[in-house]
Amino acid sequence: SSSSSSSSSTGNSSTTAAAALGSLLSGFGSAMLKPFILRAKPASSHLRPKTSEDELCSRETHHCSELEHLFSSTFATSIELLERRKEEGKSWLALGRCLMGIAKSEKEDDKEEEEEENDDYKDQSSSSSSFSLGGLLAKVARCCDRMPVILAQTVDMSIENFAEPLKDYISLSSSMKKILLNRERALDTHQIALSIQSKKKASLNAIKAASTADKRSIEAATAALKNAQNNVDETQQELKEITRSALNEKNRFKVEKQKDIKHALRSFVQLQIKEAEATAQAWKSVLVTLEHEGKNIKNDII
Repeated sequence: SSSSSSSSSTGNSSTTAAAALGSLLSGFGSAMLKPFILRAKPASSHLRPKTSEDELCSRETHHCSELEHLFSSTFATSIELLERRKEEGKSWLALGRCLMGIAKSEKEDDKEEEEEENDDYKDQSSSSSSFSLGGLLAKVARCCDRMPVILAQTVDMSIENFAEPLKDYISLSSSMKKILLNRERALDTHQIALSIQSKKKASLNAIKAASTADKRSIEAATAALKNAQNNVDETQQELKEITRSALNEKNRFKVEKQKDIKHALRSFVQLQIKEAEATAQAWKSVLVTLEHEGKNIKNDII
């Protein structure tokens, strides 16, 4: 009863996995990817020596499992970084408000000085009237206000063109791993068939060797061995088909992964360059004004 329940549970789980795979990866025939219900582990792992395909599929299964974890970590880290960058925009806005507050205070102070009459200090500073600290502060403040806009554009585009493709490959790596694990279950099923065949063959030989062997017993044992051999042939063919399908999927997955991730990386790098250029251009316009006013101050002092 417990064995039947275990088989049913495994079958339901495998069927669900197969349905998920169908929506994520285009297979080479759904029949080739049907889940195997493993009744028991093979009695011996030496009934069928490991092939190069077995070794390859085992390595690829481990690789896909590792990719699933790495893509998940990279996606989480990139989202955390991008969210922090958006928060950085709020800090720029706060700095801009602070600088604008100082700018307004300086402008009010300049206005009061201009309204004073018969002030010797006013006569001394009239030649530097083109220099306004309040105006410069306001210009820097407005540049600070531009930073959140530049950052937001970079963050939004980075999520769409970099983070989301990474997220997609968490699922795709998991799906590829499930395909390879399904192949592993097919191999185990074939090993079980080989184990049963070996037992049926030993049973037939034992019956033939017995002095009390009768024709009916020998015929029954021979029929059982034939059925076991048929099962071996069937599971071997199924293993061959699912191996071909799994390796085809693995190759397609590898090609698509390289293309998609290279595109995502190129987009991410280009966005960083674009942001840096936009930021530099904004601050250069402020620097030109500062350097110009700095020369005026130097001339006034001379």
